[in-house]
Amino acid sequence: MGTSLGQKGRTYSKCRIVDNQGKECEQEDIKAKKMEDTAAWFAAVSACDMERVAGLVPRCAGIRNEMGETALMMAVRSSQIGVIPFLLRYEVGLKSASNKTALQLAVEQDDVVSATMLGDAEWDILTSGEETVLELAITRSAFCTLPYLATLYQRHDQRVLSKAILLACELQKLDLLATLICTSPPIQQAVLRCLADPSVNDDVRLRLLLSLRRTIQITDIQPDSKISDRTSSIIATTDSRISGLLSELEACRLTIWQLISEATQSRDTYERRLAALKEERDSLLQQLQRRRIESTPKTTTTTHSRPPKSQKTRGRSQSPIKPPNSKSYREVPSPPRTPTPLATSETPLGELERQLAGLLTDVSDLRYAVHALE
Repeated sequence: MGTSLGQKGRTYSKCRIVDNQGKECEQEDIKAKKMEDTAAWFAAVSACDMERVAGLVPRCAGIRNEMGETALMMAVRSSQIGVIPFLLRYEVGLKSASNKTALQLAVEQDDVVSATMLGDAEWDILTSGEETVLELAITRSAFCTLPYLATLYQRHDQRVLSKAILLACELQKLDLLATLICTSPPIQQAVLRCLADPSVNDDVRLRLLLSLRRTIQITDIQPDSKISDRTSSIIATTDSRISGLLSELEACRLTIWQLISEATQSRDTYERRLAALKEERDSLLQQLQRRRIESTPKTTTTTHSRPPKSQKTRGRSQSPIKPPNSKSYREVPSPPRTPTPLATSETPLGELERQLAGLLTDVSDLRYAVHALE
């Protein structure tokens, strides 16, 4: 009885091992089948084989390749516009490993055809830097896609147009903005709204007016006669304010040049004074040295001379002259000197003033020393 149970147990164990091996084989088959379908999926998209793409959609939609991109993104990169509308129904709004949508990739490539197909479906998805695709187009200077995107946001969110204009002014892409004004009427209205906005600073207004002037030069037409009187007065007022700012800027430039000229003259004056003081210092040093040499023999006489004691000392030589370091020798101490570095054209004015003060002190001490020797 026990043997039978043991045999049954062993049989059950063998069956379980066989079942596990079967499951492992089945999982490997599924994995291999999935890899085969993935390769066939991206190959079909690259070849724009709509029949194979349609057959693989249920199993492969949303799968990413080794670059972390979906089939829709790969179609945008390879400009396979025939398969984009079909894939858009299954992979809309998905992001790649680099956090980009298919529309953002199209804008980066300045592919207006692909952007037109994807715009209405993915216009509201922001980039990783919290930018709209219109702002991305301005940053990347996508001239071809800008007019379409301006019209797109005119339909969906007009507030983005003003932000895009201010961004173009901030990046100083006036040619881009002028081209956009020529080809996109919504941008023209947004420019007028920015000019009428009191929170916009004068620098931005200046750039907007420069863009409008370039627009007139490019199109060779007069400004639109349908612009209201209020808008015209706003433009005239802004233009006059900018003219005043330009005048103030020119006055500031003149003041700056005057300050630079005065600083240059001050530097020349300091350098001349430095040279004169150095010459006087060298002359005083020479005088002091000469005075010391001349005064050395005069101060060698002793103050405590002894009379000759006896004739024994007559044959002896007289006492030698006392050295200058004896107590009877009066020596004027030389003033301490510190080497003054030479001034160059790159020396700051503060350093020149410090050098002048040091030289004045040296010259004053030398004058005193020369006078004491006299």
